[in-house]
Amino acid sequence: MARLDMQRIVLPGYSPELNPAERIFEEIRRNIEGLVYPSLYAKQYRIDQFLRRLRADQARLRHLVAWDWIVNTFNQLPMSFT
Repeated sequence: MARLDMQRIVLPGYSPELNPAERIFEEIRRNIEGLVYPSLYAKQYRIDQFLRRLRADQARLRHLVAWDWIVNTFNQLPMSFT
């Protein structure tokens, strides 16, 4: 088995406020929840459409997930990781 040379970024045990994915989940919930959907597929479709719009809006996406500490840590990684 090949060993990957990785550098860890350690976070506190429970830190949703430091996890960029949590910001995306908040946005999904804000835009999806509170509505009645005719089927699970309809809800999944709406989530998919929301994520497509979010992906297309790079400025908004960066605002949600590209926090200074993440960008700084990423920039400090050796070039082999980027």
